Amino acid sequence: MDEKLFENMNVCFLEGKIVSEVNFDFVYNSKRHTAIVDFILESTSENSSRSYAVAYNKVYAYDGLADKLYEQFEQGGHIAIRGRVEKSRIRITDFFPL
Repeated sequence: MDEKLFENMNVCFLEGKIVSEVNFDFVYNSKRHTAIVDFILESTSENSSRSYAVAYNKVYAYDGLADKLYEQFEQGGHIAIRGRVEKSRIRITDFFPL
């Protein structure tokens, strides 16, 4: 199968509160990436019976996006992200402060 066909289908949107420290680190011995940032995002959703579900998602970003996220956000901040699911984590491709 053509992986490019499914590449555009793996898109997710989340908004929530950063509930962990925003960790920044350099990636050594990598030809593709130089920096990484990661944190836990708490998001809630309401279902039809008006009860709420809470989800905790580990999210991360590389390079220039990692730099911007680290500069603009800290624990307790609110953010909306667009990303891709990769190995049970979400790789951020864009973000929007709330």
